[in-house]
Amino acid sequence: MLTPKVARGPVGKGLTDPLAVLESKGARVSLVEGEIRLLFENHVRRDIRKRCYEYAAHFDALLKVQLDVPPGEDPRTIQQLVGVGRVLWRNGRFVIP
Repeated sequence: MLTPKVARGPVGKGLTDPLAVLESKGARVSLVEGEIRLLFENHVRRDIRKRCYEYAAHFDALLKVQLDVPPGEDPRTIQQLVGVGRVLWRNGRFVIP
C-alpha cells in the first residue's frame, strides 16, 4: 500500500482514484488479457515500483473495472463508476456489486 507521502490525496468526497495514483507515480497501467500490467518510466525508483505493484494488487478488481473500456476510449474514473452504480462507496471502502 502506498504511504500518505506517496499517495495522492482524496479526489472529492473521500474517493481516491487508484488509476490516477499509479499514473502520478510514473506508471502506465493497462489491461492485457484480463491482467493488470504496469509499465514504468525509466526514472522511477525500484522502491516506488514495488509499492506501486502492491497498490495495484490491492485494487486489482477496481482497476480492471476502470480499464475495461472499448479500444480508443479513456479509462473510467472512480467518480464515473460510482455515479452509474458500477462501484459503491460504503463505510470508506469501494464495493463492486
